[in-house]
Amino acid sequence: MSEELIYPIVWKPLTEELSPFLKHVKGIVLNAGAGQRDLKLGQREIGIDIVPNTNPDIVGDLHAIPLLDESIDSIVSIAVLEHTKYAWIVAQEFYRILRPGGSGVIAVPFLQPQHACPDDYVRFTEAGLVELMKYVGFEIVETAHVHHFGQTLAWLLWEYLIVNRPNKFILQLWLKLINRLSTGKIFNNDSPNTHNTHYVVIRKPGNPESPRRTSIESLLADPSKTWFAPLLACPNTKQPLSLQNDAYVTLDGSYTYPVVQRTPHLLPRSDLHLKPPGPGTQTLLEKTTLPPNNQQL
Repeated sequence: MSEELIYPIVWKPLTEELSPFLKHVKGIVLNAGAGQRDLKLGQREIGIDIVPNTNPDIVGDLHAIPLLDESIDSIVSIAVLEHTKYAWIVAQEFYRILRPGGSGVIAVPFLQPQHACPDDYVRFTEAGLVELMKYVGFEIVETAHVHHFGQTLAWLLWEYLIVNRPNKFILQLWLKLINRLSTGKIFNNDSPNTHNTHYVVIRKPGNPESPRRTSIESLLADPSKTWFAPLLACPNTKQPLSLQNDAYVTLDGSYTYPVVQRTPHLLPRSDLHLKPPGPGTQTLLEKTTLPPNNQQL
């Protein structure tokens, strides 16, 4: 049995990485694709993830976010869009749930190894990420990139060594090199074409309105309980949900969603809107609803 490798790469803490962008994050915040990252964002933070064992506040699918229209003040999504099948549909959902004047901080990889969590589908250039967000109607506030070239190279080398392990003596030399790369002792600068991760700060057009009743109820609710319950919506119909006998039910009773270990499981019952179209049906692009004043690509 081969000896287990000790992970040699040093990364900046995510809270430190996010700190320059937190001025854009306020109020009720959606941590979209939260995983196990509790970032303590805004006044109240809702973590949504499709993987139940990451212990999110809500088990849900970002292609059909189970929240009411214009119910969220800010969105933070760090290294998540690459794990979604249809990033443009997720971006539309971000637009739908954000209040007018609300902001989002979105980060996606460009030059990174494939890392399935649970799957990995796509990479973005800065221009590609910007155009995706503009396509669904967002304004671009600023862009940035993180992680120097040494860290990028360190990760690539690490992934190679996991599969192609040399003898013990050479391995130790490689691990030391990877560690030095990741800590910036070698190649600690960057170039425009080798960015590891791109950030974009987005804003939904419009002037902020007075908080809706559901938002006020959520902010006033006991934070130790499911304080965000007034904001929940059916992922299929977007109807409000109400809690009835340990399950969330639509107003018309057509959909019921379980609560498992105090966590609402609000996954869409059908993914027909995500499947390739059959004969005579609209394509995904034709189904995409563009905001006013947005031109078809």
